[in-house]
Amino acid sequence: MRACSNGWLDVALVLYQWNHDSLKVLNNKAQSALDCAREARHPAILEEIEKLEASREGAKAEEKSTSKKGSNGTDGVFLRPGVVTR
Repeated sequence: MRACSNGWLDVALVLYQWNHDSLKVLNNKAQSALDCAREARHPAILEEIEKLEASREGAKAEEKSTSKKGSNGTDGVFLRPGVVTR
């Protein structure tokens, strides 16, 4: 949070890459690190972290959609016992 509020872009990016869940942490004013950057008028930090977060969320969604398919491109319905009933 301090890196974001002081405008330390490099430090903020390293900390984000180390633990992206830190964006969910709130200070005693109920502000996230991005809220602190916004309040202190550091748009470069906001842009970079939001871009990284969107990229990470996109990769996570893509991974989730591809993990539902089996190795042969099917959805794996025949690999799950009990799915097909008589």
